Amino acid sequence: MYFRSIRESPRERGNLADSARALLGAALTGAHVAPTGLGRKVEMSVSLAVLWDRYLAYADRQDAEPVLDAQTRRDVKELLDAPMSVAEIFTVASVCWLRLQLLPPDRRQWDVTVALSAFASLAENDGDLVPRELVAWLNEMDGPHAVELDRLRALPPSADATPLQHAMIGEILLHDAVHDADQAALVRSAKHLTDAAMGVSPGHPAASAVHANAALAYATLYERYGAAGDGDAALGAARLAVEAAVTGEDQFIGRLRLGLVQQLRYDRTGHPADLAEAVEANLLALRAVPEGHPARGGLLSNLSVMTRLWFELDGQRDRLDQAISFGRAGAREAVGTADEPGALSNCGLALRLAFNVTQADEYLEEAIDRFRRVLEIAPLSTNLAGWTSNLCTSLIVRFQRHNEQADIEEAVSTARRALEASRPGHLHHAAILANLAGALASAGEDALDEAITISRKAIEAAADDSGHLVHTTSQLGTLVLRRFERCGHRADIEEAVAALSATLHQGVPHDLRVQVMDRLAQAHIHRFPVTGDPAELSTAAELWSGVAEDLAAPTRQRLAAARGWANIAYLAGQPTAVAYTLAVDLLPRLAWRGLTREQREYQLEAGAGLAGEAAAALLPGDPGEALRRAEAGRAVLWSQTLETRTDLAALRARSPEVADRVAALMAALG
Repeated sequence: MYFRSIRESPRERGNLADSARALLGAALTGAHVAPTGLGRKVEMSVSLAVLWDRYLAYADRQDAEPVLDAQTRRDVKELLDAPMSVAEIFTVASVCWLRLQLLPPDRRQWDVTVALSAFASLAENDGDLVPRELVAWLNEMDGPHAVELDRLRALPPSADATPLQHAMIGEILLHDAVHDADQAALVRSAKHLTDAAMGVSPGHPAASAVHANAALAYATLYERYGAAGDGDAALGAARLAVEAAVTGEDQFIGRLRLGLVQQLRYDRTGHPADLAEAVEANLLALRAVPEGHPARGGLLSNLSVMTRLWFELDGQRDRLDQAISFGRAGAREAVGTADEPGALSNCGLALRLAFNVTQADEYLEEAIDRFRRVLEIAPLSTNLAGWTSNLCTSLIVRFQRHNEQADIEEAVSTARRALEASRPGHLHHAAILANLAGALASAGEDALDEAITISRKAIEAAADDSGHLVHTTSQLGTLVLRRFERCGHRADIEEAVAALSATLHQGVPHDLRVQVMDRLAQAHIHRFPVTGDPAELSTAAELWSGVAEDLAAPTRQRLAAARGWANIAYLAGQPTAVAYTLAVDLLPRLAWRGLTREQREYQLEAGAGLAGEAAAALLPGDPGEALRRAEAGRAVLWSQTLETRTDLAALRARSPEVADRVAALMAALG
């Protein structure tokens, strides 16, 4: 039997490190890149994962029926009809090796021929992928396969053979599991990769890549299902990948995995230290990759995501500018690569955030153009849900700003096309349904009932996926709360409270958590007139205080929550000083100096009337504090102007050069 030439270049053949490098930036750019070489998504009717499921049925449960089934032989024959990658050859060889051990001698010949030819081909590329038990078995064989036998008998003993076979199995399972919503395959993949990482020799050239793939498997489990243990395992494996790196490219992929895991941890916990380490890891990875490397676009896009998150955390305008710069550079360098859709999407997200901050239409227009381009070049991607959501959300924002009916019509039609392109069981089918529900809800009150119906279908579709279930349950709670505000049906407010409360108990990511807390507080306020229970108000106050005091929450959201908290406390006759002091103190942060005068005035509209409310609430107990809060709330821009006119005489006497620089900065700010 003749195996056609392997499609990878000689440098890629059999080298597990190259399979890891082929996955550069996939998770962080949001693009599930189909890598070349080991573990790529096979563009054939036979899935490697199907064959491995049959193989593992015997390995895990001693169930021989699936691997001995006639369909297994037909599937192997189909793979033999085309040029084969290392992963495909390894799969065929392993399945036939198992079959010939299980079959009686008079039925082995076909499997012997295929297995010998396949393993002989592997021996040319990486002898560690050949089971040494096979070599021992061959010593008892003679027959028409002399060339293959001699090649395999010549293989030296290797302590790394079994670990690297585990690594190959784990990598094959991993890539199919990334594309399909298969938790069991992910768990099996992580187990095989962990076994490989524990067994491979520390100095082996593939050691770093094995750890990196184990990190990716656990990171994918952590991202989808949120178990803290998976996050810890991913972090440990990523750090081992960096420590085991031999080449600059190994260092690059290890740093990339470390950045991925730290970003996922930040998404879950909101801890700034995780985000800082993610940024550092990706900056180090960028320094390690040469100009013109095909992975640079995805890596720059990753940095756009992280600096955007960092801006959302601390509000420093230079971080937003960096996010846009990284995003544009990433989109430019990713043209024509598998990273291009994700890079365009991440660039659009940075631009849309810039619009939210500045209200400058040019940012929103560029974001919409980039989101449209994503769907043009990747209409059937596994990330269809997220990319459809990006475009729909941006079109809805523009519709709300300019009231152009064409925008909301495009948003709804885009969401419907995405739904038509997906199917029940699709990895993101629930999210695609949720996108349509969101677009319909924005189209007007007449479409709200349909939006709620679609949202309920999204929850059904997400029943086995905790990540999607969190978002869909939150959406339903928001929509029925809105319908209650319109119609006043008690069933709606009860469902809203139940859905939003359930969301908070589902391991909700930090950014969504503060939104859900805010909406649940509103729901309890609405339910108070219905139930008359004072506990509704105290629960709302507790929720809003949690949002207001959350340093990682968006400033505008913190301000609204602090104001709501203060109002409830005032109406209940409880102390309001802490809430109102916090609310007023947030105003300068909202209208920070990085904005133009016009943009700061726009941001301060969110605090209209706050100074008077704070003064009125504080006046009976502390007139002096009431006056201070009133002045601080009414004179934000004036105070900023005065701060740029500080007398620099004392500074100039000690350091004229520093004084000159400060004076120049004051002039620029003033």
